Amino acid sequence: MANRRRAAALQSAQIHGAAATRSGQFLFVSAQAGVDPAARRLVRAFDELDTKGRRLASGFMAPDSWAAPMATQCWQSFRNIESVLAAYGATPRDILRINMYVRRMSDLPVLNRVRSAFFAPRPPPPISNVEVRWLPIPGSVFQAEAVALLPRGRLRKEIVRSRATSQQVGNYEVATRAGSMVIAAGVIAASNRDGRSFRTRTDLGAAALPPVGDMADQVEEEIEVQTTYLYQDLQRVLGEAGGSLRDVVKLTFFLKDIRDLRAVERIHRCFFPGGPEAQPAMTVLTVDELGMHDFLLEIEMIADLGSADRGASRFVRVRSPKALAPPYPHAARAGGMVWVGGVFGADSGAITRAIRRALGTVGLAVETTLSPGVGAALAAYDGLSRVLKADELLLQDVAKITIYATYPGDVPAIEAATRAVFPRNPPAVTVVGVHSLPVPGARVEIEAVATARRR
Repeated sequence: MANRRRAAALQSAQIHGAAATRSGQFLFVSAQAGVDPAARRLVRAFDELDTKGRRLASGFMAPDSWAAPMATQCWQSFRNIESVLAAYGATPRDILRINMYVRRMSDLPVLNRVRSAFFAPRPPPPISNVEVRWLPIPGSVFQAEAVALLPRGRLRKEIVRSRATSQQVGNYEVATRAGSMVIAAGVIAASNRDGRSFRTRTDLGAAALPPVGDMADQVEEEIEVQTTYLYQDLQRVLGEAGGSLRDVVKLTFFLKDIRDLRAVERIHRCFFPGGPEAQPAMTVLTVDELGMHDFLLEIEMIADLGSADRGASRFVRVRSPKALAPPYPHAARAGGMVWVGGVFGADSGAITRAIRRALGTVGLAVETTLSPGVGAALAAYDGLSRVLKADELLLQDVAKITIYATYPGDVPAIEAATRAVFPRNPPAVTVVGVHSLPVPGARVEIEAVATARRR
């Protein structure tokens, strides 16, 4: 009971949301900032941490003053996640993947030291780590979210170790497995084994694809080479796990420049050549920086081994193409859940009558008061509702949402819209500030995980 009360105090410190929600054995933990739950404010100094956290300080005032914001907030965020997990009978060892959003990638040496110390003596779980434009809590430089596998149940967490790949450039596992589900760290175009990043066709050597489209154009060569390497790496990981890229159900593209999307999609079609039926669900967004200056793209993957045999029946599509640009399906069914790719909201005010009825008078008042940001958020929720409806699901079936927004001033509007859409029992929530979105005029992109209905 005490653990549940502590978890309640750690509900999403960003906007209206639960600390965590579960779907079967899977637990989705809202993004946790470095907020001390007792003091209800961001930590700022090493002496505000627990005993083990205080040992991270070097004891020298000058270097500690520079390291303190990232080191202390990262440590406190991990402790908060640990508390949420404990409320559900889990520990950090049960984490399948952790996503970390930082304000300054230059703090990576500090971040690497903290996360290694927290998860010692084992390596950290698979990690995606990107620098974002802003975070929803003023003064925050770090937040992390996690998906974990609850230990009581049929499924068991397995570490996916690969002999064929050496892409990870930090001390963390490449992927985890729960039943047929494979959840991978964000992969980047570098190799520990080769001691370099990949930028030209010469770097790929014999593994290079034939020229495609503008491959000969140096302007796009680097992004096409990196995309090719990433897919080849994911192919090797899945191959060792007994699967293939045909088992991929959901991808996230973290791009540094949205103008590179055209080249990325061109290479994507080389690895997923089967037309719309072979395309995984997709989320696309831009971030400010990745793990090394050379990186232009990071890809995050979820696969369901053996699901390729189900063909297009794995995927959910809606008639309207507005929720997500073709040729991608809007969502994928895997692991007893529906994984929804990014759906977008602009400030056009084009919200359907159905969602207006669902929101009622309070929701309409919110929209009128806080437009245009709330209109964009409600439009994205409307798109999400239509995707779920195509699989006979409701917004109330959502376990986790991630909201990518371009304007920090829209946070109050997103808060109001989320409260209107989820007045009771909200899902786990993460809010991230991004540079831009792939749909012109979009202010908000929402991706989600919902619990599938048994059929």
